[in-house]
Amino acid sequence: MAKIQVENTTLQSQNATLQSQVATIQKQQNHMEQEREQMISGHEELQNTHSSLISDHESLQRLHEQLSTEYEKLISEHGSLKANHKTLKHEIKELREQHAEIVREKNTLEEIKAAIEQDKQSLKNESKSLGTLQLDYVHVKEENIRLRSSNEKLTKEYKGLLDDHKAVKNEYNQLKLRHTELQGSFAECRDQLNTMDIDISKMASRCEVNIFLLFYPFEH
Repeated sequence: MAKIQVENTTLQSQNATLQSQVATIQKQQNHMEQEREQMISGHEELQNTHSSLISDHESLQRLHEQLSTEYEKLISEHGSLKANHKTLKHEIKELREQHAEIVREKNTLEEIKAAIEQDKQSLKNESKSLGTLQLDYVHVKEENIRLRSSNEKLTKEYKGLLDDHKAVKNEYNQLKLRHTELQGSFAECRDQLNTMDIDISKMASRCEVNIFLLFYPFEH
């Protein structure tokens, strides 16, 4: 009888110990469940961040393509302006040569005028011819001034386009740098997601082991 009481007391003590262990395991399981829910919530936030980064990357890619198209257009316009500028320089050179030729002709006419000074009738006829040539010379001179002014205006416009081209190129380089930075952030987020997946797998394994020990404590 005393032996049975001793065994009963021992069993009661073991039962109390097991109940205490079960309560401790239950608390650990509840804590682990809370950590698991927090990790799942954090994982969802990271997934949302990942989706946002992908959207930003696509937007930057479209902007990059647009800027590339505009850059190529500016290069083409720049080439056209250079060709026009070259043509204008050539035309101005020809006008200057024509002007020099007119000056030479004018000098020749003045020499002729001096040579026929003695013949008044001839002088009158030659004066009319000279007046016509002088009028032509004035017209050519005015045209030369107009073309020079036009060339100066085109030169200013060309410089302005060069400045715009530099500004677009700088903006493109800044966007390209931002794109590289976003790629780095995306890689870091992806690494964090992989790490959290591994941690969640470990926690799940631990939960399975604790649950197994809770329901089958005497098999180990």
